[in-house]
Amino acid sequence: MWKRLPVDLKKKSRDLSLLWKLVSLLLQRDFASFFAQASAASAANALTVPLLARMLTTLIEEVRVENLKAMQSAYAVVSSEVAAPLLGVQSAQVGPLLLQQGWTQQAAAAAAGAGAATGGAAPAGSLFVPPAAVASKSREITKQQLQQLTGYIAHLED
Repeated sequence: MWKRLPVDLKKKSRDLSLLWKLVSLLLQRDFASFFAQASAASAANALTVPLLARMLTTLIEEVRVENLKAMQSAYAVVSSEVAAPLLGVQSAQVGPLLLQQGWTQQAAAAAAGAGAATGGAAPAGSLFVPPAAVASKSREITKQQLQQLTGYIAHLED
């Protein structure tokens, strides 16, 4: 989309340039830079359109929520240093944020055996354990569903 926009429009619209920069950081999964630049833009009122400013605030929160969900499913134990850039906060702010979301805090020495967040070595500082995932109910596959699946596979193989 960015490549299709006329060059003069890109140069004239500071809002458009800033938004594209933020989108490109998200596409690159550079969350630390995204949060830093988005927060700076919000604080400096860099967006001239109030609706865009409100949308940016909403985007920051949505990215934080999605990263929190991803961390919950990806980590058995995570350090505040690892979580901070993913959540767009300082390491000291990670604890209250994760505890509010139901995570539990462990001392670094107690979780040294887990070491999931750092490849085996316990990091300095606090470690957090995500809340237990809700157990999914087992699914029973019926004979009709199995026959239908077999039919699909047979069709694909032909």
